[in-house]
Amino acid sequence: MATTNAAIAAPEQQDVHRLKSGSLGLIGILLLAFSSAAPLVGCLGNIPLAVAFGNGVGAPAGFIVAMVVLLCFAVGYVAMTRRLSATGGFYSFISNGLNKPLGLASGLSLMLGYLCVEVAVLGAIGYFGAAALEQATGIKIPWLVIAGLALVLAAVASYFGVELSAKVLGVLFIFEIAILAIVNGAIFINGGPEGVSLEPVNPVNAFGGIAPGIGIFFAFWSWLGFEVVPNYAEEAKNPRKLVPLATYLAVLGIGLILFITAWATITGFGMGRVVEETTGQLGQSYISLAHTFVGPWAVDCINVLIITGCFASILALHQTVSRYIYAIAREGVLFPSKLGHTHSRYGSPHHAAVATFFGAALVLGLFTAFYFAAPSA
Repeated sequence: MATTNAAIAAPEQQDVHRLKSGSLGLIGILLLAFSSAAPLVGCLGNIPLAVAFGNGVGAPAGFIVAMVVLLCFAVGYVAMTRRLSATGGFYSFISNGLNKPLGLASGLSLMLGYLCVEVAVLGAIGYFGAAALEQATGIKIPWLVIAGLALVLAAVASYFGVELSAKVLGVLFIFEIAILAIVNGAIFINGGPEGVSLEPVNPVNAFGGIAPGIGIFFAFWSWLGFEVVPNYAEEAKNPRKLVPLATYLAVLGIGLILFITAWATITGFGMGRVVEETTGQLGQSYISLAHTFVGPWAVDCINVLIITGCFASILALHQTVSRYIYAIAREGVLFPSKLGHTHSRYGSPHHAAVATFFGAALVLGLFTAFYFAAPSA
């Protein structure tokens, strides 16, 4: 990979539109990474699946194994960010390190991948939002309406710059961590039916259970999105220092949240019953523990925070997709060059944010058309 001190991998020309530098500090970058991974959604969804169908009581150890592997990956990833600080992430790394065709292939794959994940989370927020609204008011609203509203709000926030998104994500993330800390703390203080055991944290148990590979898969899947950190290098106040630090902290932070919550889940149900309980309840497992150890108000908070957590993930993913489109377009490759322009006031990739909106809306629309055209599927 060619050593460069440049902020971008785009051609060195005077009319290249650049993102607003100095927009993000360490906290802002971390919030975008954490929100992409959606830790609360991972705790509610991935942990029960890992326990029920994977490595059972060894699920917390599975998260530790995944964290260690990802830290090893982060060493090489960080080495690349020190050589090239570019908003294109893997697209820029591969383009500079190997060649442009391979870089473009990776960039398009990642862009489409993140776009599909954004649409998937739009489906989740539509489902949970519609259910919560009906439960609270008795009013039934189609999930697609709520998903569409979330997409519009994410596009608007992305249009007005990354600082606004970071502030919104900061507020939502604080509430997510607060409720997890309260519920986990209550479980460990009370000890559950069998007390607090150290067996779930034994690394050997990560490879036990009925299907340890499935458990470890869900552990790795829970970090989806942490790798977006280099995409914000151009907007960081000190990219050479903050991007490597944020990458390591994102791996460790997400890992600790998941590890502690998985351990709390096993403690709350007890070693002897946790597999049976998570198999029967799945996504409701942690919510039932919140009701038992904290009270109904914690359940209400979690039901709301699932929705806000989904929106935080949508917003972070929208920012990531926009930056991939922007990075490719500003080099005059494939996309119209206008998508590589930045807003004169906000320094945001505003055209790319709008393009991301239409891309997500198209995928969402195609899915909806297929859903109604083939209900048996």
